[in-house]
Amino acid sequence: MNIRPETFAAITRDIGLLQEQVTALFALIGTHAKPRDPSIKGFCERKGISRSSYLAYRKAGIGPIEGRTNGRVFITAESEDAWDRARQAHAAEQIVARRKAKTA
Repeated sequence: MNIRPETFAAITRDIGLLQEQVTALFALIGTHAKPRDPSIKGFCERKGISRSSYLAYRKAGIGPIEGRTNGRVFITAESEDAWDRARQAHAAEQIVARRKAKTA
């Protein structure tokens, strides 16, 4: 396929303009990204659970570690990650227990 030099130059220019626009869009998205909500409400929304379920987890002693500042409760990203790992480990233990019960 033969491309004339003037067409090649135009295509190269258009690609450069598109790259600039994409870079600008990514920069715009990055600066307007919604920050993580550390509240109980934000935690519940991210996990897809109700507030009453969260309170039941807390009462049972299996909720995430909470921080408190000026009477406000917050859940750090690290605490949320640790809670996720603990829930996954618990689920894995339950699967193993069910398999052992089936073979017994």
